[in-house]
Amino acid sequence: MAVVFALYIICMIGKDLAYAPFPYVMRTVVQILALGVGLFVLASRASPRPLVACWPLVAYVALLLAAAPFTSFPLFVTLQVLSLASVVFLAMAYFDDPSRSREQALRVIVLCTLGMYVLVTSVSVILAKVQPGIAYEELFAGNLTGIEMRFRGLFSKAAGMGAAAGLCVGFVAIAVHRRWLKLAMIIAPIICLALTQSRSYWVATVIAGAITLWIYFPRLRRWTLVGLLAVGLAGAALIAFNISVDTSGAHAFARLDSVGTLTGRTGLWEAAEQGFSRRPWLGYGYTLGAEGIPGLESPGGDVDPTDLSRATLHNGYVQSLLDAGILGFSLYGLTILLAVVRILLRDRERRYPEILYALLFLAVANGGESVIYSGAVFPSLCFWTCTVFALSLPRAPVAQHAPIPPLHLAPPPNLLP
Repeated sequence: MAVVFALYIICMIGKDLAYAPFPYVMRTVVQILALGVGLFVLASRASPRPLVACWPLVAYVALLLAAAPFTSFPLFVTLQVLSLASVVFLAMAYFDDPSRSREQALRVIVLCTLGMYVLVTSVSVILAKVQPGIAYEELFAGNLTGIEMRFRGLFSKAAGMGAAAGLCVGFVAIAVHRRWLKLAMIIAPIICLALTQSRSYWVATVIAGAITLWIYFPRLRRWTLVGLLAVGLAGAALIAFNISVDTSGAHAFARLDSVGTLTGRTGLWEAAEQGFSRRPWLGYGYTLGAEGIPGLESPGGDVDPTDLSRATLHNGYVQSLLDAGILGFSLYGLTILLAVVRILLRDRERRYPEILYALLFLAVANGGESVIYSGAVFPSLCFWTCTVFALSLPRAPVAQHAPIPPLHLAPPPNLLP
């Protein structure tokens, strides 16, 4: 099982790269293998425990599959749902394996993900220097901003690099314990995360990192407070002494000109309201929410569902509303919320900080990018893997106090002669 999961991670991350050979073949083969192994192992154990523990996620997958015949492209939607099901059932079987501890099972996933992303970000940093034409892309950022040059590294889009770098930063900071090795491995993903200029992933990294540090590493809380205090004092000093700082470089780097419209996202979300009103209950089909955007609503013969699935709505929650309607979004949101709550409540010994970081990082970034989205990209699959881990986490045993021995009183002395 561990070998299958490691192969799954390596192939799916490799498939996400822009220059990967035969990406669809790689994805198809490894997901068929994962789905077959997961279902076979679950059936051979004949235990309903994993399905019961992950019931909202199982219900979400079942609803998406049941709604597929009512979409414009039933076969395409069915295949997309099966892609999601491959990682869900493989993760259920993997974490339910009694032959290994949960720490061992999780470590395989973290180390494979970390190793692949450190390699990819390191090569991407080198490309940014020696082959910037490959590492950067031209992106239209709206009429006010025009064309932007965005760093994408080995990925096809800057958003893919942002998700990979953000996950890698957290995993290296948490899972690598030797300081010199941690420093050596974290430099490349930090550089890549900064170069993407992706505010969604910047914010997600800071929020997920701060919350994970505060909850799982109480000894480091004072450094968080010291950092906040230093920032506050610096800001107060600038105001008190009327110090002016040239922020034009930071203004351009953070792309503050596009903050008002969130690089055109607000207009896209407003257009999504019209599509939602036409199919509010079951949506347009898993990954096909873009069909509800005016101009793409008619599935003529010249419309490729693959193109529709690539036209994301830059918000996973809005995406879910159009993909699966109110019914699907309810299960989608419940699954995300329950996974975060479950890891906080049941991990009483604070042994799994990587899970909380990944869940929070991807859930926060999902507000600016459709990162918890299809079964075709690894960050989304990583989230569902961590969700299965959190949902299937057993309830922590309640500490049992030693019973109080009965009080034996000596018989009163016989006062009578």
